[in-house]
Amino acid sequence: MIYRRTASGKEPATDHPIYSLLKFKPNEFQNPFQFRENIQGQLGLRGNMFLFKNILGGEVKELLPLPSSQVTIEQDKMFD
Repeated sequence: MIYRRTASGKEPATDHPIYSLLKFKPNEFQNPFQFRENIQGQLGLRGNMFLFKNILGGEVKELLPLPSSQVTIEQDKMFD
């Protein structure tokens, strides 16, 4: 879930572009519970989690989990 800070605490950020994805259907093969469970499992077992944002027409249409064991992080040479 995505929240916004307010003077009295926090509230759901229902107008955020990925709010409905996280709340209702993050992708075609997972419901929100399975999606969060996958994220927590990857964080617990691998120490990190990677997602692919499938963007169509400038809008995020789905969030796809990437297997941490198959992701390599490389620093851009511009920042060496």
